[in-house]
Amino acid sequence: KKIKIFSRDGEAFLIDDGATVLDFAFALHNEIGLHFKYATIDETKAWMPAHTRLNEGDMVTIVTDEEAKPSFKWINYVYNNKAKSTLAKYFERVYGGQ
Repeated sequence: KKIKIFSRDGEAFLIDDGATVLDFAFALHNEIGLHFKYATIDETKAWMPAHTRLNEGDMVTIVTDEEAKPSFKWINYVYNNKAKSTLAKYFERVYGGQ
């Protein structure tokens, strides 16, 4: 099942029901996902963490920081296979030789 989510500029996205704000960040662009800092939902000022589940009709703003880097626990926060794959590739690239 898909739900409709809106970016802050009003663009609609269909994402998997059960997806998180981190899934949405990766849906926008891999670099946005990899540098996720927090999200806001429906123009609130509250900083929502990566594991926050989205609901039909949410308007989501993703805030990034070039200094922010993925944590291994993020794998547990994503529902979408594209996001999981992107994170796995990142961890392999960064930590694969250690």
